[in-house]
Amino acid sequence: MNLQFLKEEGNARGVNVGWLLGQSAPILVDGPLFIPANETVTFHQELGPIPEALFLVSICPHMHFLGKSYKVWYETAAGDSIPLIDIPHWDFHWLKYYTYPMVEVIPQGATIKSEGVYDNTSANHDNPNDPPIDVSVGPKTTDEMFLCYFILFTMNMK
Repeated sequence: MNLQFLKEEGNARGVNVGWLLGQSAPILVDGPLFIPANETVTFHQELGPIPEALFLVSICPHMHFLGKSYKVWYETAAGDSIPLIDIPHWDFHWLKYYTYPMVEVIPQGATIKSEGVYDNTSANHDNPNDPPIDVSVGPKTTDEMFLCYFILFTMNMK
C-alpha cells in the first residue's frame, strides 16, 4: 500500500479520517436530502476545487436502506474525470472502508463529485417501510444519509 509506519515522530505524517462529502449545502448541490414515498431520486455532492493535493488511502460511501447506487469521482482542472468508487447496486450490509491497493492522488485544483440514487418504492426489497413513507436525513437506519468518509493525508499535514 506504500505506507510506512515509523517510530520516529519527526518523519511521521498525520492521517485524517472524516467525511469530505456531506449531506448539506454547499456540498450537497441539489438538496435537501428528502426522498418522497414511491419515488426514486438522485442527489449530487461537489467539493472543490481543492486547495492542495489529497492522498487517499481509503473511501467509505455511506447510505442506509433506500440507497440504490453511489459513485464518487474527481474532475481535474483540465476536465479529465477519474473514478474513485462505483457501487452500482448498493447494499447496506457492505458498509465499510474500501482501501486502495496504492495511494490514490487527487491533484490540487481538482473537484470531487458524487452521485447517490435512492429508491423509496415498494420495488426496493430493502425498504424498511411498507408502504413507503417520506424519508429525510436522520441518524436511524430508517432515516437516510448521504456521506462519504475518507482516510487521507496531505503533504502539509502534521
